[in-house]
Amino acid sequence: MWFRKDRAPKEPREGRPSKVPEGLWVKCENCRQILYNKELARNFKVCPKCGFHFRMSAPERLRMLFDEEKYVELESELRSSRAIEAVGRLAGGIAHDFNNLVMAINGFAELLLDRLAEGSEERSAAIEIRTAGLR
Repeated sequence: MWFRKDRAPKEPREGRPSKVPEGLWVKCENCRQILYNKELARNFKVCPKCGFHFRMSAPERLRMLFDEEKYVELESELRSSRAIEAVGRLAGGIAHDFNNLVMAINGFAELLLDRLAEGSEERSAAIEIRTAGLR
């Protein structure tokens, strides 16, 4: 054919830097298409020609998922409700333990009352212990 070139492509000269910046273009591993890196980024690292998904680092993935300054913080409300719940559980546990101690004291006061003689000074003290425990 008359329009075919018989010359080989030019080889880059050694010692002379390329005028094209590094990382400007990327070749798709699937369709071998040359893609503009910014276009690929706008397309979320998916080849617009064949749909091939390029690898994405964790920070890139997070930037893609979360818009900066466009989120509502829910964790702070959750933390405060968890703190209130924890205080409630602690108070309930303390009350339960205290009730167990009072029940033991009342039980021993009843045993003392059964063993002590009517009108004795010790019996009146045991009655006071039982009365305090029942409040």
